[in-house]
Amino acid sequence: MSQGRVGAMPRDGYDEVARAVRQGMGLRVRAIREQQGLLQSGLADLVGYTSSAITQIEKGEMNPTLNKLIALAHALDVPMCALFCDCATCTGSQAPNVALLELLRLLRTLSPEALDTASAIIERVRALRAS
Repeated sequence: MSQGRVGAMPRDGYDEVARAVRQGMGLRVRAIREQQGLLQSGLADLVGYTSSAITQIEKGEMNPTLNKLIALAHALDVPMCALFCDCATCTGSQAPNVALLELLRLLRTLSPEALDTASAIIERVRALRAS
């Protein structure tokens, strides 16, 4: 009787990992596309997808094929690894910081009171860094 690998991920854990990878990739595709001034429809034309499919990719709702990932990277003029990570090796110094873009999106959804709290936290962090 064979035993599983030590530390092996439970089968249902793959879905969570896949979802996180799709969402991160989608945020990166959107950030790079917006940085380059491309509309979803323009990117869709370049890779042979519909605008709706690009929306689904950017929301992390679609699993593009390997060929489409290659086409996306080519159309966005980035190495394919830039679709999966924010490191300087993959993205270069001009690439958008996806975590920062996500934080800005989140801040836009806050109530005025919550935004005041977030601003106070940011000011406290600035003060700590300056000292």
